[in-house]
Amino acid sequence: MSTSVLVVFAACSSDDSASISTVGTSTESASTTTAHAVAPTLTTLSTSTSGAAAPVQTKTIEPSAKIELVNPDWLAADEQYVYTRLDSSEVVRLNPATGEVLGITDVGGLPCRGLGAAYGAVWSCVAQGDEPESIVRIDPATDQVIATIELGKSTFQGSLVGGFDRVWVLVADGSLLVGIDPITNAIDEPIDLGVIGYELAVGSDAVWVISNRDHAVVRVDPTSRTVTDRIDVTEPVAIDASAAVWVGTADSTVRIDPTSLGVTELPIPVGYGGTVEVHEGDVWIRSAARFVERIDAATGEVVEQFDAGVASGGDLMIAFDAVWATAFDDYLLVRQPL
Repeated sequence: MSTSVLVVFAACSSDDSASISTVGTSTESASTTTAHAVAPTLTTLSTSTSGAAAPVQTKTIEPSAKIELVNPDWLAADEQYVYTRLDSSEVVRLNPATGEVLGITDVGGLPCRGLGAAYGAVWSCVAQGDEPESIVRIDPATDQVIATIELGKSTFQGSLVGGFDRVWVLVADGSLLVGIDPITNAIDEPIDLGVIGYELAVGSDAVWVISNRDHAVVRVDPTSRTVTDRIDVTEPVAIDASAAVWVGTADSTVRIDPTSLGVTELPIPVGYGGTVEVHEGDVWIRSAARFVERIDAATGEVVEQFDAGVASGGDLMIAFDAVWATAFDDYLLVRQPL
């Protein structure tokens, strides 16, 4: 989630496979459709952070839960490990039970936004000067880059997520969406989003893309490869579509019903440099202002807060019965057992 402009040069990783052709920025061959625009019916929920409700007790993160790393940012997990991306262009593989560093992959190049774990691989990005960003595929068994996929990744996207037999990537200026075949590493024809995509998430039957510039959320049908709906949301910065669709914005957090597309707003901002995660009926918010908050998704009430004594933003993930959160400018990764 970093907005840092620190530039670090690192040695390039080995790459034993051939690069794949770059996706052009032309939209002439892109799949397109006219999206159904929705003027949302907005419902606002009160929360325990407003009104006369009793304040929520804040838990202090203990030193034993803190792991020192240099500028950790994005987080991902698979069935065996936790991963984080450093601004030094290194992907770190961690023991989920202890937070111990088990392996490091130096992908080379300049700092860039992008990390995910899907289909038995770890996916990250590589940036080289003014060249378009590429995706790198890492084998977690060897911590080696085994493929470089040259597709001109958007500089905004940080969550590289899998679903519907593809890894989904925003390309060019973010207005195009492509899927990477995890078996062949081949790139699908791009889908024209009609907006400048910023981040994305995979739901049960769709890929959801937020556009910070166009103040919108769009729903992409992965079967027809078309944009089917557009919902107006002001300044969205983060999204989770694992249960309903939760969108963190600069000033609030909103829930979009994936069937009716109705919007419910919570007056709890995520802000730039933060994120939102849904886990077992709770919504977890990572923000620079309040570190981590847990919210009951049914009531909108803040039920738990955590304080790590940091001021910077970062990523958040619930995995292996623990809360994982980064604070990039504080050189900190937190592993807080649930």
